[in-house]
Amino acid sequence: MLSSVVRFSVLPIALAWLVLLAGPVKADNFLAHGYERVFFWGAYETFCGIEGPDKQQHLLGFKQQKGQESRNNRGSGPGGMLTYPEFIARVEDKPLPPDNPVLSHPDPPGKVSFAVDDLLKKKLTGEVNVYALDPSLRGKSFNKPPGGKQKKPGSGGGSRNLYDPKDPHRTSFTVLVDGIVNALQHHLANPRNKDVFQRNLPFMKEALQAAITLRQEATKIYLLKRLTGQPADGGFDLNVQLDWKDSKVPLGSRYPEFHIRETYD
Repeated sequence: MLSSVVRFSVLPIALAWLVLLAGPVKADNFLAHGYERVFFWGAYETFCGIEGPDKQQHLLGFKQQKGQESRNNRGSGPGGMLTYPEFIARVEDKPLPPDNPVLSHPDPPGKVSFAVDDLLKKKLTGEVNVYALDPSLRGKSFNKPPGGKQKKPGSGGGSRNLYDPKDPHRTSFTVLVDGIVNALQHHLANPRNKDVFQRNLPFMKEALQAAITLRQEATKIYLLKRLTGQPADGGFDLNVQLDWKDSKVPLGSRYPEFHIRETYD
């Protein structure tokens, strides 16, 4: 195993991210979306470094569409790999060349927080376009059983139905992330990939940890609205005792820290 790389492993953090993605909080945090983009960029770099830009199909794989050359995910980097600005443009499902050809880079010696701040300033942190990253997920069903009945994943609905009764809240985004995590785990087990992972995993881990923290803080804001809301609106009309804390992530919003005992006394 890659003993010198495992301590940087992003996989346990990615699994925690998947759990949060299945929660009730809508993914509307622009800052979190910025950090998610940096993680996806690191995954893309990793897949390209191991499989080759022309072979990998996990994220923004090469396409062959006449008349759509600007959207075929062939970049100006080595072997046709997308550069970071080109990657961000294609995440937005925008054609190449990118409208923003110069962006703060998250890879060392760049800094992840500076890169995300730059994305925010250029308004490049909307919700991730899953179908731009992986067009094969377009038109698929994820959270409804075929025919309205409980069936095995993929049965009765052909390859277009990816419903899994063990994961009824899955979405196109969680399916995408799950596939990326599985592919990274597969490559991590190969000692020949050590250099690629040593280069990319640290900043990927930083980005993903920030995205998870922001989603956790957003969940607390969601809970506050539910606890203090009117019963007619699905709330509990509680006088919640709390303190407001500064976000643990630069540029993040303040979030509530609840005092459970004082609230119910």
